[in-house]
Amino acid sequence: MTDCRINWHSAIVSAMKIELADYQDILSYQSEIVLNTGQRRGDLLITKADNSRSIASLIGRIFRKYNLIEYKGPGDSLGIQNYYKSLSYIYSFPTHFHSDKILEDTSLTLISHSFPQKLWNHLKRKNLHPAHKGSQNSLEKMLPGLYYINTEMIPTQLVVTSQLTGEEYLWLQSLTNSLPTDSLQRVAAAYRQHENEADYQTYMNTLIRANKLSRGDDDMLCEALEELFADKMRKQEENGMNKVNQLNKNLLNNNRFDDLKKSIADESYQRKLLKEYGI
Repeated sequence: MTDCRINWHSAIVSAMKIELADYQDILSYQSEIVLNTGQRRGDLLITKADNSRSIASLIGRIFRKYNLIEYKGPGDSLGIQNYYKSLSYIYSFPTHFHSDKILEDTSLTLISHSFPQKLWNHLKRKNLHPAHKGSQNSLEKMLPGLYYINTEMIPTQLVVTSQLTGEEYLWLQSLTNSLPTDSLQRVAAAYRQHENEADYQTYMNTLIRANKLSRGDDDMLCEALEELFADKMRKQEENGMNKVNQLNKNLLNNNRFDDLKKSIADESYQRKLLKEYGI
């Protein structure tokens, strides 16, 4: 089972946003979408704007108006039952999303960390659906880790993140709790260009936490993380020192010598004084 301490689902939402960043003007994201039947929830719904341009990315090429994403992270498996449950979600969409166009307006993307061999064998035995006239096989490999499933009326695809290449889909491929140190350094280099953006922060927080929990105090991992956050930590330290220096100056100017001594010995009191001076 997936480690319950790791929020893989928030990370996959961030990863999809990052991978499809070129289309942020036409795509909107809604995680944990509530379906019509009871408490059933879909992992992620990506809505494509009406009459918008096509998506060149292979992962987004099958997208229609409403695109359901179901995810199984490290430690979980995508089984045959999961597959049909995900298909049933399409038919459980809240009625305000569509009228009688459910099969025209939706697509399904199944994302799994590991390759679902049993499901694969099952799908190979199914017939090609007439809706996919241009295809020859029920399963079609588009690139390493991306497969189109041509057995259903709605566009359906399988993404196996562990098989993707970093050149094509760095953020999806790297979403694992066993990321090699050199791969982590590559992700870190890409992250530095976006370190102030929320989706990248959510992604990296999950990635780092997952790898630290699975690998413990691995020296090479710690070195990579140290390198990743070195600049940010240095800036934070400099900023903190500047604030303390400003506080000390204010306390001296106001002849608050006792408060100055106490703030040096007591960090909680120092924070209180910083707040008092609005620093």
